[in-house]
Amino acid sequence: METKMEEKNTAKDNQQEESRQESEKQAVSADTSPKPKRKRKSQTEKKLKPHLLDETLKLNDLYYSFHQEELEQILQKLNEVLGNAAITITADEYTELKIHIDLDKYQSITTRRAGRRKKKTNVLYEQIVEYSKTHTAMETAEWLGLTRQTYYRKLKQHRENGDDGKTEF
Repeated sequence: METKMEEKNTAKDNQQEESRQESEKQAVSADTSPKPKRKRKSQTEKKLKPHLLDETLKLNDLYYSFHQEELEQILQKLNEVLGNAAITITADEYTELKIHIDLDKYQSITTRRAGRRKKKTNVLYEQIVEYSKTHTAMETAEWLGLTRQTYYRKLKQHRENGDDGKTEF
């Protein structure tokens, strides 16, 4: 009787051990798979889709002909309120309402200007290129008060933009 109990316990233990090993293998294989890099989006890009930046709404001609003054007052009040949020509404010959969002102003309003401020180098790109000819990348980065990685990233951005050397780094 004891041997049957021992056999049952041993079989149960073996089964548990096998299932534990399988789960460990799955966890290891899941951890070693390469994860795709995600591009970071600014808060504004997450909130606003490009098609929402400029929107046009058709107006009923009949409505405008009877309520011209009322429509103008409504537009004025809307622009007063929404102007603080970088949104403007205009009437194109009062047949269409055009809604425009100034993305830069909207972003500065909605993000509370949170986060670390960018360093201003007050040095032209042209001057940096000249300095880097006689100094190492690390020395140039230190001269600008940047890390080496930030220095290379900014260099790349200026090259991609086709910088003429007259803009600040």
